[in-house]
Amino acid sequence: MIGPHLDAAIDKQPEEKNNTDVRQYEIDEDVNVWQYEILKRCIDANIMCDDENPEFSLNQLLEYTKQEVNSFDRNIRRFNKMYKLPVATKPSLDQLGVPPLVRLHAFKDILLEELDEIDDIMISIIQRKSNAEDGSILTKLADLLGDLQVYCASEMVKFGLPISSTLDIIMRSNFSKMGADGKPIYDDRGKLQKGPDYWKPEPEIAVMLKRLDVTAALKRLSADGES
Repeated sequence: MIGPHLDAAIDKQPEEKNNTDVRQYEIDEDVNVWQYEILKRCIDANIMCDDENPEFSLNQLLEYTKQEVNSFDRNIRRFNKMYKLPVATKPSLDQLGVPPLVRLHAFKDILLEELDEIDDIMISIIQRKSNAEDGSILTKLADLLGDLQVYCASEMVKFGLPISSTLDIIMRSNFSKMGADGKPIYDDRGKLQKGPDYWKPEPEIAVMLKRLDVTAALKRLSADGES
């Protein structure tokens, strides 16, 4: 059981957990309040996350139950809400308003349309007459690459996929790609290749999504109990 471990964690911030009202929780609130409330509800619901490794369970729960709190993540959720785009309450294929294949086909079309702008930027580079034009070209490139990130992040929110936590796992996986000699390995396009110590991000992402699903269920139980 992980109850004692969770109690110990909760006791570290009593001033936060004592004033928590889950019904009023919004993304802009202090993330720690919600984290510790979730931990407390795990104890109350007698939920066991990992009987064999309770310390791992606690650390992972603390990490993965937090909502995205940086400004980019908040703005993506705000963007989706503002323009009536889906904002899934948990990792799901069923909160899109349309079949997932329809949604992904549309997303692919959007990306391909955006990627066509690379050709325009390449033409501008070919036709440039002096370095004075570099600023304009770089502005277009920044706008394109930024748009691609926004489209991908918006899509993640539609499927209830956490942005920062997912990217953190992927980047830590990328850092494991070094070759046996400690040097990076590239293909002829300059793409980084996998070294002998590389680990795939998918298993850790799967653990994260499972825990997020648990916290979403707890939140629904809490709302039902307090309504």
